[in-house]
Amino acid sequence: MKKSIFTVLAFVAVTVLYAAGSECIPRTQVVTTEEAKTGSAKTEAIKTKATKTEDAKTEAAKIVGAGEVDKPTSTDVTPTHLKDGIDTLAARHKFKRVKAAMYGVGADRYFIFEPESAGNAPLPLVLFVHGWGGMNPVNYGPWIEHLVLQGFIVVFPIYQVELSDPPKGVTKHATSAFKDALNRLGKDGHATADLDRVVAIGYSMGATISANMAAAARKLGLPRIRGLLLANPGDARHVAKGDLAKSIIGKLSTLPADTLVVTIVGDSDKLVKDRTAIDIGKAICGISPANRRMYVLHSASHGAWAATAGHGAPGAPDPRYDFGDDGSGFKPSIPPAPWPTISKSVNNFDVFAYWPLADDLIDRVVRNRKVSRKDSGKKLFMGKWPDGKPFPRASIAPDPCLPEIESN
Repeated sequence: MKKSIFTVLAFVAVTVLYAAGSECIPRTQVVTTEEAKTGSAKTEAIKTKATKTEDAKTEAAKIVGAGEVDKPTSTDVTPTHLKDGIDTLAARHKFKRVKAAMYGVGADRYFIFEPESAGNAPLPLVLFVHGWGGMNPVNYGPWIEHLVLQGFIVVFPIYQVELSDPPKGVTKHATSAFKDALNRLGKDGHATADLDRVVAIGYSMGATISANMAAAARKLGLPRIRGLLLANPGDARHVAKGDLAKSIIGKLSTLPADTLVVTIVGDSDKLVKDRTAIDIGKAICGISPANRRMYVLHSASHGAWAATAGHGAPGAPDPRYDFGDDGSGFKPSIPPAPWPTISKSVNNFDVFAYWPLADDLIDRVVRNRKVSRKDSGKKLFMGKWPDGKPFPRASIAPDPCLPEIESN
């Protein structure tokens, strides 16, 4: 009976994700409105509908979060309007190649990504927690690689096996995987982690898991997580029904007051909207306003172009990281390639928001930079459209700790 209930819930979850936009279905770079009219536009809604014409396996993978199966080709080149931003990010890279390892079984499985030939010096550590159903790291490949090439170790806990897994157990599984990874680092050819320089990046459900782990780090026997990048935060109600939909947000008031927290939401996120982001924001009012900021990315159109800041905005696939949901496609050596692997999903949201805001957060933790380069209290520069006109800047959301703030 228990198994059948979970099977039904899995069907319901998939149906909801299909209708609203998957956790990990990425949006594309700028596309023309004429393409949208002809059905080839890469907005989330059209891409979701388009999966109906594909084989069932690929369709299911897109729906549950394995990411867009958009194989880059030799004709894929860096869009000119993104080149300056990409060059700025790539200038931070110190290493040439990424190596990977996979450990654990079931929901306690995890990946370690680290620089090849890292040397003996301890490296900063990034806990990277995926969205619901995103067990395959394919959709985060460019972001993971960007972090590792800078000289950071990335631990990627899986925390679930199927969509029917109860959300209430995911923080426990992510914690178990992270602790096991900590025990392996510095041994058997793995780089040594600097446990005084730990940050977490979480997407959707992974954002809430990351916050839970940071708040309970001492109780859980984890190193302190000094910075959090929360991308499009989600909660159990977005993936489950009934009793299983009870919020998994823990006691976040225990986060140290000097923890750095950057939250990013999209104004076209129809799946989770900003409710969980605001719920988390209201729970961390003990953190100084100078140390927490929420950005809102804006969908826009300009002439023949359009871009959507939906729930899948942080996703950008790289087939070199396509290990499968169960890890059966895992390969320890990541073939070198120009960064980032260009797909239709790499756009202004990645190059001028998600990736650099994470870098800035890490700089503040790793390099003890007192003042953020990004959190100036002004709208965030988001680059340009292909014709050189300014892309709409990301705005800074009102402080959730103010009594008049309501979620959508």
